[in-house]
Amino acid sequence: IMIINNSKVNSIDKSVDEQLTLNDVCILSLPPCHHGAKCRDRRNPEHKSQCSHPPMCPLSKATSACEQLNDEIHAFTFIHNIKCKFAGECNIIDPIHSLEFDHPEFCEYGGDCTNMSKKHLLAYRHVTNCPDGIKCLKYRRRDNDHMKSFRHCRPICLHDNCCVNFHDKVHFANVIHSFRPPCPLTPYNCQKYIELVRMNKSNDISSEVEDHCFEFSHVCQFGRHCRITEEIHFETSIHIARQLCPDGNKCSKLSKEDHLESYSHPDIRDIRLLCKIPGYKCSLSIAPSSNLNSSINFARNQSQLIKTWIRALQPVHRCRKEIFESILVLGHVMSRHYMNLLEKQENVVRAVLQHSRVRLILLKYNNPVVRENVGKLIEILVEIEFANANLHGKLSANHDSEQNISTMEKKLQPPLEGKDIQAIHEWTIKIAKTSIAL
Repeated sequence: IMIINNSKVNSIDKSVDEQLTLNDVCILSLPPCHHGAKCRDRRNPEHKSQCSHPPMCPLSKATSACEQLNDEIHAFTFIHNIKCKFAGECNIIDPIHSLEFDHPEFCEYGGDCTNMSKKHLLAYRHVTNCPDGIKCLKYRRRDNDHMKSFRHCRPICLHDNCCVNFHDKVHFANVIHSFRPPCPLTPYNCQKYIELVRMNKSNDISSEVEDHCFEFSHVCQFGRHCRITEEIHFETSIHIARQLCPDGNKCSKLSKEDHLESYSHPDIRDIRLLCKIPGYKCSLSIAPSSNLNSSINFARNQSQLIKTWIRALQPVHRCRKEIFESILVLGHVMSRHYMNLLEKQENVVRAVLQHSRVRLILLKYNNPVVRENVGKLIEILVEIEFANANLHGKLSANHDSEQNISTMEKKLQPPLEGKDIQAIHEWTIKIAKTSIAL
């Protein structure tokens, strides 16, 4: 005699063929549920307190799965565990779903689990994956509360073998793909992969080509129409699902190159190899070329066009050669009043300090002391140029000037680099000479 739920069963006899025979069943206090073993609310505490339900099937314990599920009476009399088809990857949060279907246990490693294999994900449930992944600051701090609530590992790419971001290094480093690291030259420029595709027999493939094509993955030339089912092909190939041509086999634009490059067609490769025969000579070309431009010299025509265009330009302002050179050196146009000011050394020094190249140096080393020393160096250089030009009766530069330059350069190094000091010398001398020539 045994009690199952609220039913008193005097005997349960199991025959050799595992058939069950029940005798003298007595229902106790609660009335039986009308839905029997198929009741959806049998795990609801309120409903469970009002109705009795059949027991679990003993056969499901003896074997991995009950073999009498096709028997309607047996299925109605005993409760059988129905496993969710999504197993550990189930994301359904509906409580009714949880009552109707059984799900695997949670992974024992919790937030530390990094196993992203399909088999493992189906076998166990896992906590939610942290959006920051392995770069999560709380994970690095080993925050126990956070690690219990979130899993920290690289997720599997939603597009996986069809991912178009295979050349995005950040994306490839943060998510898992089923294919091997992509070749930097795929899809069009990898000559080794092209050589592999052109080979009909594997014996003709060189070891260098074979090593490369097994080490890196390449974009499959057939795309979504690929019919190769070998596992190694999916590890070494990326299948980009291009948009299908709405006309399919009846497409009337197969002779248009831009259409073939935009849509996928049955029996036509998404990535077509370059024909060894020129397009205008090949009789088998899908998109033939008539080579109508073969007699046109585009480089010569462009050169003549540029010359004609330049000759047609009319200047809007005319100036002397010296003024034009000064405009080029200073980097801006200037008024007559401004040009007259450049007759004085202090104004030339100010013009040098305002030059774009010198300003970049001053911004790079944003320091009042550096700015002051650069200004003094420019003053010495301008003074030397004015002295060499013998303006206003000034004598040419002497040994003291060279000594002063050397002293200022030592004060500027460091922080200034040699190329920065050289640039200051060059532009100061250029601006000073063009100003003197005005």
